[in-house]
Amino acid sequence: MFNPPGPSQHPASLTNLTNPDVFGRITLTNPTESSLTAKLKFTRVVCGDERKYQCIVLGLSNGVPSNIKSVTNLIVKANPDISSFGEVNVVPATNIAEGQTVQFTCSSNVGLPAGTFLWTKYRGVSDSVGSTVSSTTQTYPSTDCTYTGSSSINMAMTKDNDGIILRCTILQQVITDHTNIYHRQTKPINVFYKPYTPTMTKIPYSAIYDVDDDVTLTCGAAGNPLPTFAWWFNGTQVGSTAQLQLSNIYIDQSGLYVCEATNYFAGNSYSVSDEIDVTINAWNGACTTKSVGMILFCTKLLLFYGILRGLMEML
Repeated sequence: MFNPPGPSQHPASLTNLTNPDVFGRITLTNPTESSLTAKLKFTRVVCGDERKYQCIVLGLSNGVPSNIKSVTNLIVKANPDISSFGEVNVVPATNIAEGQTVQFTCSSNVGLPAGTFLWTKYRGVSDSVGSTVSSTTQTYPSTDCTYTGSSSINMAMTKDNDGIILRCTILQQVITDHTNIYHRQTKPINVFYKPYTPTMTKIPYSAIYDVDDDVTLTCGAAGNPLPTFAWWFNGTQVGSTAQLQLSNIYIDQSGLYVCEATNYFAGNSYSVSDEIDVTINAWNGACTTKSVGMILFCTKLLLFYGILRGLMEML
């Protein structure tokens, strides 16, 4: 109850309360000669304060009792209580392989009115933009007037998902502080995947090489875990790294070289292979072959080459 200004004005007081919980949380200010406004101020708002409030002014009009009424609604809003905002739940949490479906779940108090969750996928720690992942949020009342929310997304894992980060952010109209306290994110997701068809090159590149040339064969293949490599020539392993160095080549090294890339995960081995051709000029290489059986042929070839060259010079 508020009292009119004047020498006998009594302090404002609480009477006929339908919400006794307001004790200790409101202050009352009587009207004054300079301000004919009565004030009720909440120093701390709680959920139960959301209701209608009516102000009645009692007085005399031409000697007749009268009253003026005014009603207002108090709407209570609340920031999300992030004390309940745990880490993103990932199932399965480990040994994720290409082809598996992984579920990511986020839950927290989402305040009042009820907020929602926004999921963002980042391609790695260097991706500062990310892309939005379609999702829905389920909400239900908490023990007070606020709401608790939960959101889950299911993602089929591919090799392109290796290293991604999923972030879950609370969106709610009361939030004014948009720092990272309102989001949680996963660590980079490790996705195992088998090697893909190798990329093979010859350095320097040539369709045909001469004897005593140097050639480096390279084999590149992506996989997680990183693949190991094996080089094969005529059924014999000739290398065990991504590069195979052929120095001072000779005619017997002409042919197809096979690169095999292998990795292991979840108790299984996965391999892929491809081949690359190295052709060595047989004319230039015949006399430098390491095959003993070619010595006689080599001698005759050199003799024939000498005679042919002499005839050409005579012409």
